[in-house]
Amino acid sequence: MALFKEGTQIRKIALSQSDMDDLLIFAEDRLNSWQETESTVEFKDSDEIAIACLLLEDGLLPDKAVKALANTVLKALSECREKRLAVESLKIQPPKPGRKEDRANKGRLLFSTSKLIRQGIPKQQAYDIVAKQLHKSPDTVRRTYERAIKSRVKSTGK
Repeated sequence: MALFKEGTQIRKIALSQSDMDDLLIFAEDRLNSWQETESTVEFKDSDEIAIACLLLEDGLLPDKAVKALANTVLKALSECREKRLAVESLKIQPPKPGRKEDRANKGRLLFSTSKLIRQGIPKQQAYDIVAKQLHKSPDTVRRTYERAIKSRVKSTGK
């Protein structure tokens, strides 16, 4: 336990708990096993992860354990995103509900529709042609086109 000098994070945490000796013995045991391992480090539970974080803060964590801790954090971030969780401490916000806008597809739809209308093809026929090209319903093409025109008029005043 002489390994953990006065003022280190692991020692501060241990002092605040009633089982100081147990925590320091456990931390020293984990540190020794992580230093001696030839293979990659794998954490068995959240206590080991907490110990690794404290040792990292004190600059005592071996390189293999640092890599394992980084991978663990990346996996946790990924799991939180997959499960659509909000975790303030990790700066993770769940994605907004609804479909994601496909700007490239929307651009093709608007360009094709306006090109056909400028060529003199009636709007409904233009919607039908573009709908077949992009595998959409004519109503979807019409709605998207009309919303774009409406927002364009609103923003430019034309």
